Amino acid sequence: MQKRLSLALAAALLFTPALAQGTGSSTQTSTPAVSTISKNTGSTNRAGTRSAHHPMTLHRAAVDVNTATLAQLERIPGMTPRLAREVLLARAKGPFKNDLDLMRRVKGIGPQTLKKVAPYLKFA
Repeated sequence: MQKRLSLALAAALLFTPALAQGTGSSTQTSTPAVSTISKNTGSTNRAGTRSAHHPMTLHRAAVDVNTATLAQLERIPGMTPRLAREVLLARAKGPFKNDLDLMRRVKGIGPQTLKKVAPYLKFA
């Protein structure tokens, strides 16, 4: 009796992932749902993943450094709270002309940090 129960539980554990995927075989390998990033817009298929023919686009709106709040600056990947405060302090002396002006005037923003944050910034 105990052996039968163990076999039934083992079979249930083996077949549960296959049934959840909608297949009858547990030997089929599955691939995780990963979204593709490109400049094209995409559509979502029935499983909630993006198809290869219509890749997903991830757009994050650029933040105007000359008008952004502290909270907006802190949400930029690569921008620490300290750097965001430094940007506000430097901006108080006048607007930034471009990314090189930002790097020159803000203590703590060097070439590496600028490379991380530049895609999320605009200078209007």
